[in-house]
Amino acid sequence: MEWGQIAFFWLGVAVTLLFVHLTLRGMKKQRQLESILRTLEYVHDPELRQARSFAFRQEKRLKEIFDEVTKAAGNKEWKEISGEIDEEVKKINDSTDSDSTEDRINFHQVEIALKTLDNVAFLIKKHYVPYKPLATNLMTNEFQDWARTFDLYIELRRERSRRKAGGKHIPLENLYCNNLRWLVDQIEKDELLLAARRASGVSLWAFVLRR
Repeated sequence: MEWGQIAFFWLGVAVTLLFVHLTLRGMKKQRQLESILRTLEYVHDPELRQARSFAFRQEKRLKEIFDEVTKAAGNKEWKEISGEIDEEVKKINDSTDSDSTEDRINFHQVEIALKTLDNVAFLIKKHYVPYKPLATNLMTNEFQDWARTFDLYIELRRERSRRKAGGKHIPLENLYCNNLRWLVDQIEKDELLLAARRASGVSLWAFVLRR
């Protein structure tokens, strides 16, 4: 085989490999886009959207309820505690003076919405759904807002799990809403890193201008 033929052969191999690489990369991006769209469809289910709307509008009152219930929890069974929370949520519904279904909801629906966000966080954590742009753009505030609003509730659920386990160690990944908290930690770390980079960039420009 002449050198020209050899070169042509390897050129063909290189082109083929490049084509395969670009095709696979395109397929990967397509799968990522599909996974993002399916996740958003899942998250924006009408009932879940209704629950998130309720939690957003009643954020302050929900925090107060969780604080009150946590302080009075004592040795109560979880069924009794969850019943008290649901009763308080019903009082919120009664105080709205509205017949709209948008304003009437039970706490079970809110809890399902919370677990849905935790499930999405799990998919991101395990790389089934890309971290960007879902957690850094499309739903950043939602993850952070819910983690902040339900912080006391999550801790209460975890405390009851530990008590039920009789003091036995519970792995972190098995704790209630661990994925949501993990994701919010990642988002906050990225925000701090970005802020530090911006601050260092401003300092550098200030130094250059002084020169």
